[in-house]
Amino acid sequence: MMPDQFPYKRLPGRLMGFIRKASLWEGADHILLITGTRFSEDYKRFAYRDIQALIVQKRVRSGSIGIWVAAPFACVLAISIAISLPAYKAIPWSIAGVLIALLLYRSIASLYFSCACYLQTAVSRQELPCLFRIWNARKALARLRANIEAAQGALPDDVSALHAPTTETASRSDNVAPVADARRALAGVLFALAACILLLVNGGISLAYLGKPLFAHPRSEYIWNIALTFLEGAASIASLLYIIRFRLLRPLRNLLFCLLGFVAVRSYFILIGSRSYSLRPDAMVMSSLPIAFRYWMLRADVAVAIVLSLTGIILILVNWQEYRRGDVSNA
Repeated sequence: MMPDQFPYKRLPGRLMGFIRKASLWEGADHILLITGTRFSEDYKRFAYRDIQALIVQKRVRSGSIGIWVAAPFACVLAISIAISLPAYKAIPWSIAGVLIALLLYRSIASLYFSCACYLQTAVSRQELPCLFRIWNARKALARLRANIEAAQGALPDDVSALHAPTTETASRSDNVAPVADARRALAGVLFALAACILLLVNGGISLAYLGKPLFAHPRSEYIWNIALTFLEGAASIASLLYIIRFRLLRPLRNLLFCLLGFVAVRSYFILIGSRSYSLRPDAMVMSSLPIAFRYWMLRADVAVAIVLSLTGIILILVNWQEYRRGDVSNA
């Protein structure tokens, strides 16, 4: 199809993550919402004459989670290379500085310039995930308002003259899930937060005592680490049992699966290094492995633990208002 024959124009705002994606397109008599992943797409059309309201709610939004995962990991890797290879430290430190600036920009944008946009019709309320920054939402809604007014006419100056919505419509738009489901979802989120905090503590201690003993007696260190690892896995499993059925908690669920996989790999090396009664990452690997491999595995273990834990904490905090209200139980 030639570009001049394509019936849609893309509206401002676009969500393009490593897996998820979403975009909004302006048509002649309707808008087209495209959501999905890298492997599939869902299409929804909303006629201008059926749109009752466009709602913008200022709230913390993180955008693509993949950036929050990849940027800290790449930053830790760049700093490790700069420390290990001082002769070539200029380039890694520059890359780390750019990544830190990117994370700082995204943090400010997520905290102060983010929003959630919803499109209300007579039978449903649809979130527009591609409009998560305020400046894009203003531009897109300005264009949509012109099209809606052309299809429905402009609102009167005295909006109180409009008819109130029917009881059936109000009940549909204000549908609230059972309280038990909301509490179940909140309990799962709290268990996930506990698992991430425990993993962050574990990674922080490993970073602070990198290559140094944590306790005077190796057996004490072994007991401490195995208890901490057990609590991480138990909290992750408990969280998954609570949130496994909530579709809107799928990103958190996927992150918990990654956390469990990391804990399982750590536990495997714990069993290997159990004879020395030490769970230090450098003692978790068999001594027959090359020194360079053990050196990088020590740092990779700390980096993955910190990145996974921070990603989970950020994911929970940026969606905390939604989780606290129990909106996830509508999934």
